[in-house]
Amino acid sequence: MNLSNLIAKSYINYCERMPNHRGRHWLARNLDSLFTSFQVKTQSDLILDIFLSSSMDLSYFNANENESHSKILDIIENLTEGDVFIDIGANIGFFSLLASKKIGESGRVYCFEPSPREFNRLFKNIQLNKRSNLLPYNIALSDYMGESQFSVSESHTGLNSLSTIHGANNILVPVCPGDLLMSQLKMNTRKVIKIDVEGAEFFVLSGIKKILAQEGIEAVIVEITPKLLGHFNHTKEMIYELMSDFGFHSTVNSDLSLIHISEPTRLR
Repeated sequence: MNLSNLIAKSYINYCERMPNHRGRHWLARNLDSLFTSFQVKTQSDLILDIFLSSSMDLSYFNANENESHSKILDIIENLTEGDVFIDIGANIGFFSLLASKKIGESGRVYCFEPSPREFNRLFKNIQLNKRSNLLPYNIALSDYMGESQFSVSESHTGLNSLSTIHGANNILVPVCPGDLLMSQLKMNTRKVIKIDVEGAEFFVLSGIKKILAQEGIEAVIVEITPKLLGHFNHTKEMIYELMSDFGFHSTVNSDLSLIHISEPTRLR
């Protein structure tokens, strides 16, 4: 174990033991500045390139204790050889990499991450874990083709999002409907779709209607935060109605920022 790995492991253990210690954020920022990033193995034997100052990155090291993460992990655990996992808002690839191991070389993982910073780490994590069945796209999915303002969060690497305003620190990212990028998907292949795009979920779903109409979809997992949906004049009810139009029903319905899992009710 090299020095940076030892420091990262020690910091993660420190956070688990003293989660409310006031000095930990200052320490993490300084360690990130000194080492740039850290490569650490998770409990699930993935090697992740992480920032110690990112609460999102650290959440992958106790994923089973996070309600949203735990539900996604349960669904990934049921993937089998040859399945397809579609990860929209892949971040640094934690869930994509886990799915990659479950579906084997005959399966495919499509992972979409528009943030250049997180995409670079996603690509690095694919290489670190020597996975060849992932298809990474540095693009945002929506219901049109073009460009969009995009906010790359400095304070939380899990809060990157499309933006409705021209912020001083925003960047332009390419945007495309998922139906166009994944037109080669076979109708009856078993699929799981995960969407976590900080409020733009309705746009994403509107751009994958052809995929939603396919057979073989085991679950559609959508992270819903009503406040973030409101930034785009959308509501969770709009998402439930759209999913219902394609024969899906919700297994979790909450006013809080929790997971929403739709499962098909139509005959296969």
